[in-house]
Amino acid sequence: MEQSFSRKLEVPVVFQPEGTKYCGPAGLSMIFKYYGLNIPFEQIIKDLEVDTVGTYAPQLGLYLIKHGFDIEIITLHPTLFTKNDYLMNQEEILLRIEDLFNKTKLEQNKKTLNYFIEFLKSGGKIKVKIPSKEDIIEEIKYNRPITALMTTNFLNYNEPKFNFHFNVITGIDNEFVYVNDPWPDNTNGKKKHKINEFFYGIYASAYADLDNACLIKIKKN
Repeated sequence: MEQSFSRKLEVPVVFQPEGTKYCGPAGLSMIFKYYGLNIPFEQIIKDLEVDTVGTYAPQLGLYLIKHGFDIEIITLHPTLFTKNDYLMNQEEILLRIEDLFNKTKLEQNKKTLNYFIEFLKSGGKIKVKIPSKEDIIEEIKYNRPITALMTTNFLNYNEPKFNFHFNVITGIDNEFVYVNDPWPDNTNGKKKHKINEFFYGIYASAYADLDNACLIKIKKN
């Protein structure tokens, strides 16, 4: 029988300005506030130099590393890895990413891969595995919020549209994942999704950039 686990963390909600791609900076602001760090939202946006598609998971991870956090990205993006790569160490992962960077001709992919390279060289870690609820439980159990890069529109709204979006995971129980969603709608930002639907949102987002379909584990030093 599956062991029961239920916990929700009190993480402040920060909304991105309407019409912007600032969900990543908003998520970072929530994390900083949770850990008692006073870094203005506007400063995060300025430091990250948000581009036209938003921010990238390793870019956010790199910023967190610079502010005293240990970061591990959980991903098995099918453009980067296969299930045969589960045992890759960090050096092997870096070589894989560098090789892909040298081979790709798409500028958008080069940009994402370059962030991964910087992230790994700065001490960030990548764990090659399919993100799972056990990853969330492992972090929430130690009172650590975790972030997800996923597609969320199908979970929240009536009109079908593909998007990719950062959420901060604040809790989990046997039925739901609880998140802070920075998108400014008519809710208070506190949302819950059935576990299978939430993870579908993560996996489906691999359709977009190479950093999508991931969880970001965040540990304060």
